[in-house]
Amino acid sequence: NDAGVTAEAASARTVTLTAADCMELGLTGGADSSALRKALMKALSLPENMTLKMFMRWVDTEEKLIDVLSALEKIGLNA
Repeated sequence: NDAGVTAEAASARTVTLTAADCMELGLTGGADSSALRKALMKALSLPENMTLKMFMRWVDTEEKLIDVLSALEKIGLNA
């Protein structure tokens, strides 16, 4: 039950990004995955050479996950 949870508390909830999630988003396992990851890292002001494993650790809150999904929409490669 989320009754009474503030927006700040909701955005601070812990999330886990899995390898399967990354595959579904096109960040791994596809022909353009490497280019998409580089564009995403640049859009999020992260090191372009960040490994997928480190990236999955970085995405640890709902707020960061929303940022990732928003950046992917702007990049336009996850249609």
